[in-house]
Amino acid sequence: MNEVLNQEEIDALLKGVNEGAVPITGAEDAPVAGDAQLFDLARQGAGLTGLPALDMVNERLVRQLTADLGSMLRREVKVGAAILQRLRHADYAQGLPAPASLNLVRLNPLRGTALLVLDAPLVHALVDSFFGGNGRTAAAATREFTRTETRVVQMVLAKFYAALKSAWASLLPLEVEALRSENNPAFAGIAAAAEQVLAMSYRIDIDGSGGVLQLALPYAALEPLRERLHGSGNEQPAPDPRWLLNLREEIEDAEVELVPVVGRASLTVGKLVDLQPGDVIPCDFDGQVTVYAEGVPLLRGTYGASRGLQAVKIATRLSTRRAV
Repeated sequence: MNEVLNQEEIDALLKGVNEGAVPITGAEDAPVAGDAQLFDLARQGAGLTGLPALDMVNERLVRQLTADLGSMLRREVKVGAAILQRLRHADYAQGLPAPASLNLVRLNPLRGTALLVLDAPLVHALVDSFFGGNGRTAAAATREFTRTETRVVQMVLAKFYAALKSAWASLLPLEVEALRSENNPAFAGIAAAAEQVLAMSYRIDIDGSGGVLQLALPYAALEPLRERLHGSGNEQPAPDPRWLLNLREEIEDAEVELVPVVGRASLTVGKLVDLQPGDVIPCDFDGQVTVYAEGVPLLRGTYGASRGLQAVKIATRLSTRRAV
């Protein structure tokens, strides 16, 4: 093993390989240059790693949810660390448990609709614990949840929403808007079949029983937060100078309607309806004209004419406080 081939031996070995005299182990399985190789786009990005800010958010969420559910149920509750998956929505929808509590929500300002899933074992364990059961739940039945079960689920969701908002606070303030609940996965779509979704699963154990709570949202909703998700989650990203330049140019090209006001007057409704042609309305005109933009006084000047047009000569710039 310590012997090193000299140049003549290397040349002889390469010649034998090229002529076929020296076999190469596994060469029959190696792809030939230029041959097409199969690539499964559906599995691209199936695992999701390298997002420290999202990991930190999930850690805070797990701690908060553990404490809140334990206080609500008065039991020992363990919430497992989040398991993240990125997969096609068609594959995700196919793997949804049935029966399950499917809850569609909006996480403003994130785009799209998110889905909160509580599988049947978790729902039964929550209901059993909430009403002081012994922790032994019956096998999941293929039926819709009762009103009592749905009520307990809504109470748990309220705890989850509060924990979610608290966990995301340093990264992005969220406002949760509950849309509707479903039992049929066919009515719980949150993206097109080929689009990617991010699924975060949390195992919840309550005195030996429990199940899985899952939060899924379109991966496109996280695209605007890519830089923040790759950061620590505690620092705001520096503004992109190109974005600021484009925004400035767009704002400067926007048209604003200016309204010059020479004076103001107050009348009672009775006097207003009695006005006739030729009547005079006194006003507080002081020789200065105030120029308004969208109801905001911006400029002061004098009224006159310029190049045959009525005009205002600007004298001073006012503060941008909205007029009352």
